[in-house]
Amino acid sequence: MPWLVPLCLCLAVLALVTGVFVASVRNARALRRDLNDRFDAVQARLEKQANAIADELLRRQ
Repeated sequence: MPWLVPLCLCLAVLALVTGVFVASVRNARALRRDLNDRFDAVQARLEKQANAIADELLRRQ
């Protein structure tokens, strides 16, 4: 019976560590998704600007 308290404490620590790890993975995925969205928006904007410049140059000739 004296082993019951340390066993519960070990299980509680294991549950806390697992919870922190899962939360970290979720945050990392959310950050990655946000960065990908931002970079996609920047790429789309640069492509739009490049196409506008190319169209302007082609119209001049």
